[in-house]
Amino acid sequence: MKLLERQKEGKKRRKQLAVSSVLNRDKQFGKKHLTDGNVETCWNSEQGPNQFIIIEFDKPETISEWTLHFQGGFVGITTRIQTMSEDWITQETIHPTDTNHRQSFKTASISAQKFRLLFEQSSDFYGRITLYELSWK
Repeated sequence: MKLLERQKEGKKRRKQLAVSSVLNRDKQFGKKHLTDGNVETCWNSEQGPNQFIIIEFDKPETISEWTLHFQGGFVGITTRIQTMSEDWITQETIHPTDTNHRQSFKTASISAQKFRLLFEQSSDFYGRITLYELSWK
């Protein structure tokens, strides 16, 4: 399945997408760019530890693979995949490489209505994250 088709399918199911921060509160770096299918746009966080992305679906979804495309130098090198019940529970921890290349991470099948990617550690000294693509299946 092509990236744009996966993104359109994901948009039909997605209820809400939220992020911890946006660089300078500038919409050109906003959350909508995470799943717009355009490799020229991105989400940029402000500085600081524990930046995150929350994806909430209308109903529980099962995800077993995550694809992330960071800008090298601004990578979440320790990323927790969490789900919400009464509190955030870490299901998996992934370790993206500090590179400009798209990276995919297969995980155990995780079913939830609400997911959070918590970027616990960034390759950037100031804790900023720059992400061009976020997809899942």
